[in-house]
Amino acid sequence: MTATVGPWRWCALALSWLAAAASGLVLSPEPDLAVELSDEGRVTGLMLQQRPRPVLGLGGFELADLAQGTDRTRWCPIPASIPADLGHGGPPSVSALLAPAEDGPRPTPAWLFGGQWKLTPAGVTIIDDQGAGLSSAVAALAPRDAAAGSMLRLVCPVTDDARAGASFTLRVLLRGAPPGRVGVLALSAAGRAQTNWVACQPERLRGEWTEWTARVFAPPNTAGLMLIVAGEGSEAPLECAGAWLVTHATGAAEAVEGRLQATADGATFAGAAQGLRLNVDYRSVSGALRLSGRLSTTTPAPRAVCLTFRLPLDGSGWRWWYDPRRAEPIASSSLRTLCTWQHLGDGHLYSPWPLACVSREAPAGAVVLAQPTEQPLLTRFGFRQEDGLFASLDLGLDPASGHDSVAFELAVFAAEPRWGLRSALERHAAVFPAAPSPPAPHGAWFAGIDPGALPDPRRLGLRYDELAGEHPEWAARAGLVALSRWQPWAEPTGAGFPRRDSTGRAWYPQATPPGPPLEAALTSLERMGRGVVVDGLATGWAGWDADDLDAAHWAATDLPLSVSRARRGPALPASIRNLDLLAAAAEHLRRQGRTVLGGPDPAMPLPWVLPYLDVLSGGLRSPEFGHLLWLRALAPSRPITYLEPDLLNPATTTGILPRLWSDALLVGAYPGPIGLLTPDLANANASWFARHLPLLGPLTAAGWRPVPYASVSDDLVELQRYGEGDSLALVLRNASPRERTVRLTLHPSALGLAMEPGAPLPVLVDVAGPAVEPVPLMLEFDRWQATVVVGAGQSQVLRPQRAR
Repeated sequence: MTATVGPWRWCALALSWLAAAASGLVLSPEPDLAVELSDEGRVTGLMLQQRPRPVLGLGGFELADLAQGTDRTRWCPIPASIPADLGHGGPPSVSALLAPAEDGPRPTPAWLFGGQWKLTPAGVTIIDDQGAGLSSAVAALAPRDAAAGSMLRLVCPVTDDARAGASFTLRVLLRGAPPGRVGVLALSAAGRAQTNWVACQPERLRGEWTEWTARVFAPPNTAGLMLIVAGEGSEAPLECAGAWLVTHATGAAEAVEGRLQATADGATFAGAAQGLRLNVDYRSVSGALRLSGRLSTTTPAPRAVCLTFRLPLDGSGWRWWYDPRRAEPIASSSLRTLCTWQHLGDGHLYSPWPLACVSREAPAGAVVLAQPTEQPLLTRFGFRQEDGLFASLDLGLDPASGHDSVAFELAVFAAEPRWGLRSALERHAAVFPAAPSPPAPHGAWFAGIDPGALPDPRRLGLRYDELAGEHPEWAARAGLVALSRWQPWAEPTGAGFPRRDSTGRAWYPQATPPGPPLEAALTSLERMGRGVVVDGLATGWAGWDADDLDAAHWAATDLPLSVSRARRGPALPASIRNLDLLAAAAEHLRRQGRTVLGGPDPAMPLPWVLPYLDVLSGGLRSPEFGHLLWLRALAPSRPITYLEPDLLNPATTTGILPRLWSDALLVGAYPGPIGLLTPDLANANASWFARHLPLLGPLTAAGWRPVPYASVSDDLVELQRYGEGDSLALVLRNASPRERTVRLTLHPSALGLAMEPGAPLPVLVDVAGPAVEPVPLMLEFDRWQATVVVGAGQSQVLRPQRAR
């Protein structure tokens, strides 16, 4: 890295930067990447592929104190003017409800009704926290059969508030039978969900009414919050009187001003803002600009802050990558925030991918902003045209519990623009190398089996037996891994509701603090099998999405605090807090040569739990391919398995199994049966296992690769790559209902494919369908190309083979 002007090829451009900024440092960790910072630590320039990139204003670190924001409460009553026939004509579109009237204020919250909801003849008066009476009509749902399919919905417009970074608390008043579901969706103006479902929980009583609460940190592109009350299964009348919507506006962001000084291997920055100190070291690591920072406070007061680092890149003509398969062009006039954010309980948003990538084809370049996979911080990566590429970290400080500072890591590096996020993932592994996980058998997790069904269960890929204790001799003879379930961090809470203290306030089960309970939890592992299923990571969350607000727990851990935007103070999400015990258990088991099986729920893909798991679970309910790809991309070499309810269901075999097995081949995941596997079911599925398991074994042995160095000419055909050279395999899947003819292009040098002088090019053989004729390859400049026909809904596993 150069701490002054870089090598000679940078001189002219660097001098122009320095002339504009008077003085500064150009940090160049590799020839194709350079970042200029001013003496005050602001980002003033960026260069990729030896070309300067336009920047919008100044970048660098900014700090917002959440306690400096304000709250605004709005009562959302059920209007008494709604016609009695609530379902007549069908519900209007969400986009129409959210659109403001011309020359008028934003619309009032609009209620939608379906099914058997009715307005009661008499309204109700609700007393708010200030003692004022608020009138509302009451919507009532009849019990039992009439409740089937009934749904009550409220849409509250929040466009401006969400764009300003506000979070929300929604409290709905219900009485009667517990509803089937109550929750909130953040919607775009077109009515599309911006986050996954956020469940409401009963939090306090208001006379005979129960206040159900959800906290939502909505993405900036959110146009409205939709409250949904579903009464399925009600055995008594259910009534709704309205809701309160509390908007928690954030404090203004302030640039962190300080001084940047050159060091022998980079630079160091020291600055202050909002009464906090920030120290950052800039170093060159594996061709990346690595930022190691620490935010500190000297005051005893607890703090809840959002720290943002921005690269103020003009994204006009670039693309934002949502995941390895999908990118969106960035328009110069765009006001949207481009992001892939996930909701966590208690109103948090975070990025499931530990990086953000934008790329441009001409002139070529790709910029990546990243953090370590195992960093347990709620970080949001995104891009805004007016701000550039950014990472926002929610950081909590509480000196009284020993948390007067928090450390973090970020990195800036270049990637290959042709492959976008895939290339970024490959570079990420080099910049933030992870400790290797102990080897574990590849195979399927299963629950319930008749030993008489299978003399050799490994012929069906079965390796992880959850009920091995019922047939220990058979399991040991078959070489199976005996599994036990383990969940020490939370007490059961019945239907998932929080408990209540003597004042009626709600609380959630908290994580087990270190000390004797930790020792007891680890001791309990000795009574378990060779493998441990981490309950709450493989079979149900059991409070992993709640916040731990107990400062006594904070004092017992070195894990970083986050923030509660609704409460405007520090918080410790249970998904982070439980890492103490998960890490201790993983170390304990690995020392004994035992295996940890688990995986984040598809609704909450938390990257920081992955390093502690030896075998990854995709869940219990037919995980979507996108979640399996997320697991594979962040853990390329680890076994993946999941329990598949439809695997042994003859009624769904025709429609489900082709897609199921193609997903398995694309990412190297093993589906396992849930339910009792009998001889009849084993025989009915034997052909499917016999066809695909001989392919899965060699593929997982060759290893999934993030960058395919191959492409197809049709977006409806998925392509994944395993291995290279002699072990190379390309898996193609046609997701459409029609046969597709595609042009397949290979980059032979990058794939380790060599051609002897004068020898013909190899052919591609589909090892998944050996009866299919080999596909010839043709030379096109420095690439190889082939025309491949993929049947409707079919998969192919193509391997190069010498032409005969």
